[in-house]
Amino acid sequence: MVDPSIQERGVPERVAVVGLGAMGHAMALNLHDRGYSVIGCDPSPLARSNVEHCIDVCPDISELGTVNAAVLSLPGADEVDSTTRWLADESDCPLVIDTSTSHPTTSRELAQLMRKLSRVFIDAPISGGKSLAREGLVSSFVGGYPEDVVVAAPVLDALTGGKWRHMGGPGSGNVTKLINNVMVATHLLVVAEAFSIGLEYGLDTHDLTEAIGTASGRSAAVEVNLPRWIINGSYDSAFAYRLMTRDASLATDLAADLGLSVPVLTEVAKRWKGLETTLAPNDDFNLAVPAFLSETGCGQPIRYSIDGERGTT
Repeated sequence: MVDPSIQERGVPERVAVVGLGAMGHAMALNLHDRGYSVIGCDPSPLARSNVEHCIDVCPDISELGTVNAAVLSLPGADEVDSTTRWLADESDCPLVIDTSTSHPTTSRELAQLMRKLSRVFIDAPISGGKSLAREGLVSSFVGGYPEDVVVAAPVLDALTGGKWRHMGGPGSGNVTKLINNVMVATHLLVVAEAFSIGLEYGLDTHDLTEAIGTASGRSAAVEVNLPRWIINGSYDSAFAYRLMTRDASLATDLAADLGLSVPVLTEVAKRWKGLETTLAPNDDFNLAVPAFLSETGCGQPIRYSIDGERGTT
């Protein structure tokens, strides 16, 4: 049943989630839990089967029917462009919220296209991983015309628990996400090289993580990635190595387009791409840390032992 408060607030009742990968799957279930009538769309039978026990599903956007909003969770700008243009041409969907990591030029063009039709396109890439997406607690960087962001706000609130920030006009969310991701890529590379010093000296992985996590060298890489996905060996963040490599390159490409010199970030993007012979495209991106660590010559792994005891071996 749709929460009556949704109708009272004028929140879109029928929401499509297009792309049911790890993040889309989680967002679809979260929206369902929050009282929306959700239909998920993905060509993959496996992706659909993960959510069809809770929501309606379909393999193609032509089967969505009437929806009041579409939330996109797609691989990249090309898919975002083709999907949004179909929604613009073949449906009456008034609101598209793109949570994918896309390109700012694509978002600007799509926002202008939808605006001519008196509809709304918002770029709202998210950060936080699938568990936070399932809880509706991811962060989102939002780009769009101010009056359009007001229209999208209720759905953004449902996706993020209010943890979204309007960064500026169309494309601004994409730019912020690329900045965020290239910084994460940089932090993980630095963690691997810096921690190699401590590990080779004989410091305990857990103690080193805890100590840096309370000091001025801390970052999300230390406070979140290390304990949640790396030290315990889970590597299940649902964000692929190929995607982080892509985003680091996109960030440096954008810098070049703006006439900026970013030698550190350029080297970071190069180092991530250099792991292509070590990591598979769909490997968890956090696997870059042990890969970078091995390049230092450090003989100690950056994880707990298999039995869960503290230590580096």
